[in-house]
Amino acid sequence: ELATHPQFEQEARSRWVTWYLDFTKEYAGKDWKEWYIPYDRIEDEWENLLAVFDWCAAHEEYTIVQAFWQERYLVKFAHIYGYWDDRLIWLDWLIQAGKKRGDWSNAIRAMVDKASTLTILGQLDEAEEQLKQAWHKYKHATPWVQLILIAKTANLCIYQEHYLEAISWLDQARDLLNEVHFEEPEHTRRWIDLQTYRGLAYYKKGEYVQAKHCYQEVLQLSQVITWQRMIILARLHLAYIAIAQKQFNEAEILLETGLPVVDNNTDKRLSALYRQAFAQIYSSKGKVSEAQIWSKEALDGFEYLGMKAEAEETREMLHALQEETTNIFGSQDEQ
Repeated sequence: ELATHPQFEQEARSRWVTWYLDFTKEYAGKDWKEWYIPYDRIEDEWENLLAVFDWCAAHEEYTIVQAFWQERYLVKFAHIYGYWDDRLIWLDWLIQAGKKRGDWSNAIRAMVDKASTLTILGQLDEAEEQLKQAWHKYKHATPWVQLILIAKTANLCIYQEHYLEAISWLDQARDLLNEVHFEEPEHTRRWIDLQTYRGLAYYKKGEYVQAKHCYQEVLQLSQVITWQRMIILARLHLAYIAIAQKQFNEAEILLETGLPVVDNNTDKRLSALYRQAFAQIYSSKGKVSEAQIWSKEALDGFEYLGMKAEAEETREMLHALQEETTNIFGSQDEQ
């Protein structure tokens, strides 16, 4: 019946889209404080939102799709909640649509976000290609997008094990941040982001004192601006450093502090990483059965997200734990 009244259908669709724009304005945005409370409302409506995006794309409503994904930060929600396939699909759409319209700043922003997901997925060549394309149009981007482009390039270098190059990029990002002077709390948020990557580079190099200093600063500043998710992430990285230094009790305390929030199961990547860290602690303490439970949960998370390197690392740990269990029972049988 709607098909016989195209004007009515158009008005109904417009109201439908407007309702979801208002809805995401209220419940989406950046991951401040207890982000998972409003974000859960977004998750409840995710299938409906995908239908809205499809309709907008079919009708070439570029500015509306861009508003949902970039102005309302659904790109952030999709990352945290593990909707990485949806994120890649719509970032691709925004890249192509932005290029076609000459909206280079938003196209570059989408390229950077796409590269970030590809990096985590271990698709490093594809991530590098996206960042190279973004660099070709670097001058068209806003300073905020330029800063994130530099940061994500540094992150790719860390995954490629080019740690000194990563630190060089982060120095460049620091200089740009000092020049631009974003308003607070955005300035602090951007500095926290850079220090997180710097800490990771030092950790991967085995320079644990420098890494710990970075993550302690991340923790302190995140608490000041009440960036809950980054508080949890900082504690996780400090726990990994403690594990590397064989300070297992300290690592366990750090993880237990963040576990209640992580167990809301909203940030699937953080949840898997936390479980991997617990597995390492219990394995090191000789608590094999507990380590197996945590490592299985971590593996499920990494496999769901497609994080191949982390999944393989956890699979190897689980295999070693299973062999250890076999050896224990074998020794008992011999007795």
